Amino acid sequence: MVRVTNPVPLREAPAGSPLHVLETSSDQTARRRLAAQGIRVGATVSVVRQAAGGGLVVAVAGARVAIGESLARTLIVEPRA
Repeated sequence: MVRVTNPVPLREAPAGSPLHVLETSSDQTARRRLAAQGIRVGATVSVVRQAAGGGLVVAVAGARVAIGESLARTLIVEPRA
């Protein structure tokens, strides 16, 4: 398994590792939508599955959320200590 040591876009993070969200989208509407799904700065997420089309399924707060590729690239994460 690849280990992330520096902040990276969520799209580039490996599946299965707990990740700490450092930054979210700069777009206010997208930021609100993500927050409503539990994805906000400080949250712990984990990539469950990477789809062939670039999207992701992530686990957050006991739920699974689908995120498109472009939005996944705006979320900056690092490994959870």
